[in-house]
Amino acid sequence: MVKTTGDWKKHVETNSRLMKKFEESRAELEKVLQMAREGLQEKGDPEDLLPKHTEFYSQLDQRVLNAFLKACDELTDILPEREQRGLQDAVRALHKQWKDLQAEAPYHLLHLKIDVEKKKFLACVEECRTELDRETKLLPQEGSEEIIKEHRIFFSDKGPHHLCEKRLQLIEELCLKLPVRDPVRDTPDACHATLRELRAAIQSTAEQLKDNPDKWQDYASRISEFSSWITAKETHLKGIKSEAIDSANHGAVTQAVQEIRTGVTQKGETLSWLKSRLKVLTEVSSEKEAQKQGDELAKLSSSFKALVTLLSEVEKMLSNFGDCVQYKEIVKSSLEELISGSEEVQEQAEKILDTENLFEAQQLLLHHQQKTKRISAKKRDVQQQITQAAQGEGALPGQVQEELRKLESTLDGLERSREKQERRIQVTLRKWERFETNKETVVRYLFQTGSSHERFLSFSSLESLSSELEQTKEFSKRTEGIAVQAENLVKEAAEIPLGPKNKQLLQQQAKSIKDQVKKLEDTLEEEYVLDKS
Repeated sequence: MVKTTGDWKKHVETNSRLMKKFEESRAELEKVLQMAREGLQEKGDPEDLLPKHTEFYSQLDQRVLNAFLKACDELTDILPEREQRGLQDAVRALHKQWKDLQAEAPYHLLHLKIDVEKKKFLACVEECRTELDRETKLLPQEGSEEIIKEHRIFFSDKGPHHLCEKRLQLIEELCLKLPVRDPVRDTPDACHATLRELRAAIQSTAEQLKDNPDKWQDYASRISEFSSWITAKETHLKGIKSEAIDSANHGAVTQAVQEIRTGVTQKGETLSWLKSRLKVLTEVSSEKEAQKQGDELAKLSSSFKALVTLLSEVEKMLSNFGDCVQYKEIVKSSLEELISGSEEVQEQAEKILDTENLFEAQQLLLHHQQKTKRISAKKRDVQQQITQAAQGEGALPGQVQEELRKLESTLDGLERSREKQERRIQVTLRKWERFETNKETVVRYLFQTGSSHERFLSFSSLESLSSELEQTKEFSKRTEGIAVQAENLVKEAAEIPLGPKNKQLLQQQAKSIKDQVKKLEDTLEEEYVLDKS
C-alpha cells in the first residue's frame, strides 16, 4: 500500500514537471511567434527597420521550436489518448505558424531592402530635380555659359543621375527574387517612369541652356563692331587708291595709312580672340547656332584678309611714289657705273691676247669671265630698279625716263660688244691651245727620235746593220708625217689673231721646229744612203 502510494506520488510529480516544462516551452514559442508577427507588421523608416529586422530574424532559434516539440512528445506519453489529440492539434497549429513565419521572413527582409533602395533612388531623383530648379533660378544672374558648365559637371558620368540608374538596376535584381504574384515586383516600372521623366527634364534643361542667346551677346557685339570697322577702312583705302597722289598730300595720306596698319595689327588680335572664343562657345551651344556663328566669323575673316591685301597694295603704291625719285638717281648712277665698268673690262680683255703663254692667258680669261658675270648680275639688279622706277612713271618727268632708256640702250650695246669680244678671245685661245698641243707632239717626237737614233747608230754585225737600216727607214716615214705637222704649225701660228709680239713669238717657234724636223729628215736620209752602200 505504501509502495503504491509512493509510486503514485512520484508519477504525479513527473506529470506535473512535464506539464510545467511543456507550458514554459509553449509560452516561449508563442512569445517568439508574437514578436515575429509584430515585426512583419511594423511600420517605419526602412533604413532603420532593415538592420533591426535582419538581426532579429537571423537570430530566430530553431531550439525554441525543438524544445517545445520535445516537451510535447514527453507530455504525450503520459496523457490519455483523448487529451493527446487536443495537444497534437495545438502543437500542429504552433508548428505551422513557425513554418509560415520562416517562409515569410526572407520576403519581408527583401521588401525592406527594396524599400531602402527605392528611398535612395527617389532621393537621387530629388537631388537631380533640385539641381535643375537651382540652375533655372540662377540662369538670369550667372548666365547660361556658366550654368551649363555646372550642369555638365553635376550630370557627369559619376553624378547622381547615373547613380539613379544603378539604384534602379539593384531594385530590379531584388524584385526578381520575389514571388511572381507579389505586387512589389511592379516597383521597377514606377521607378523607370520616374527616371524617364528625370532624363527628359535633364535633356530639356540642357537644350534650354544651349539655346539661350545670352552667351553670344558680347561675341556678337564684337563681330558687329569689327565688321563696321572693316567696311569703313576698306572705303577709305579704295578712295586713296583711286585718287591721284602728289607731293602735297603724300605725307597726310601716308600717316592715315599707317594708322590703318596699326588698327589692322590690333584687329588681328581681336580676330584671334574671336576664334578662340568661338571654340569655347561652340562647346556650350546648339550645333545650329555654332554653325551660324562659325559662318559669320569665316565671312569676317575673309573680309579682314581682303582688307589686309588692299592695305598692302596702297602701302606699296605710296612707297613707290615716295621712292621713285630716289630710284631714278640710283638707277642712273648704276647704269653709268656699269657702262664705265663694261668699257674698262673690254679694254682689259684685249690684253689677254698679248700674254706670253697660254696658261696665263687662260687664267686672265677666267678672271675676265668672273668680272663679266658680276657685271651681268649687277645689270639684272639695275633692270629691276628700272622696273620699280617705271611703277612711279606718273611722278617721273618724261625727260628723265628718256635719259634712263638711253643709258640702258648704251649698256645693252656694250654688253653685246663684250659678249662678241669674249667669244672671239675664246676661239683664239682654243686655236692657241691646239697649236701648243701640236707643237708638243712634234717636239716630243724630235726628242724621242734623237735618243733612238743614237742607239741604232752603233752595230756590231751584218745582221745588226740590216736591222738598223729597217729602223732608219721606219723613222724616215714617221718623220715625213711629223714634217707635215711642223708645216701646219707654221700656218697656224700665222693664222692665230694674237697680239703682234705674241704672234711673232709663235711664228718663230713654229719656224724653229720646222727647221729641226727638216734637219732630222736630211740626217736620216744621209744615214740610210751610207748604211745601204
